Amino acid sequence: MAYDSHAKVYTSYYANSGGLVGIGTGTVNGNTWTWMVEDKVFGKAVKGRTTVTIKSASQLTSKYEMLDANGRYVTIVEGTSTKVAP
Repeated sequence: MAYDSHAKVYTSYYANSGGLVGIGTGTVNGNTWTWMVEDKVFGKAVKGRTTVTIKSASQLTSKYEMLDANGRYVTIVEGTSTKVAP
């Protein structure tokens, strides 16, 4: 991950063992991070958006959406993560 101070965006390159590779640019607005991503899933190009909102020091919510053929974002997965005491 890198930060471009002129464009004021983060850039991230990623790959996983499930066949997903891509690039994303992220911005921060208050407690919300928004990543615009261009992925390749099994060789097919897709565009998506990941939104992470920090609710507290121990909780955040996240949502991943993909752009459909009509230009609308469709929610693929969303959830809440909570840190618990050891």
